[in-house]
Amino acid sequence: MQKDRAEALETLVQAMHRLTRDAALATGDNTPASARQILALLNHSGEHRVGEIAAQLRMSQPGVTQALRALLEAGLVERKADTFDARASVIAITEAGRASASQWRSAVADALSPLTAGLSDADWEHIAAAAAILGSLAETR
Repeated sequence: MQKDRAEALETLVQAMHRLTRDAALATGDNTPASARQILALLNHSGEHRVGEIAAQLRMSQPGVTQALRALLEAGLVERKADTFDARASVIAITEAGRASASQWRSAVADALSPLTAGLSDADWEHIAAAAAILGSLAETR
């Protein structure tokens, strides 16, 4: 039973990674994945220091700094003084960044539409149930 569950989770992770990657490519958007990940993190979790972003996303700090440069120039994030340490700064998502993140999620979902067109109502019920469960798990951590 435990092995079956582990295999199911492995299959789920692999399938979602492939589907998300393929859908992202299908959008034609050439924004680096690192920039999209940073926007998603800030949109969900609020402002962070650069080192915290790097740790959360398992990226190098120089890689995060490089991605942030482009996001700052595009007005999608902003640098603010850290309210707990005046010597440090935090990165926060802007309203334009929130809009960009929302548009990206919609574009990826739209790109998945052709793949899911043949699913039955029962399939959609299963997907909705799984999405609710996984969303709940993601929120509890």
